[in-house]
Amino acid sequence: MIISSSNLLLQAGNEGKQNMVMITLQSARESSGYSIKELANHCGLTEECYREYEDDFGKTPARVAHKIRTLFRISLDSFYIEE
Repeated sequence: MIISSSNLLLQAGNEGKQNMVMITLQSARESSGYSIKELANHCGLTEECYREYEDDFGKTPARVAHKIRTLFRISLDSFYIEE
């Protein structure tokens, strides 16, 4: 089960698994005070390309995901990826 509130998600596991708080890329960016332009520049991307990854983090190449993870100082497992 996934409960969503303002792009922060709580995913409840089955059979005693720990609950996991997840965040969308947009939420991480906004709560850190970065603009799309700043993140795109940090990752070496166009703003349009960055927006596509923000819309679907699952399409983000590993090198870009690593830059994002390092900047936000959170695990890639913390990002919500729509299935």
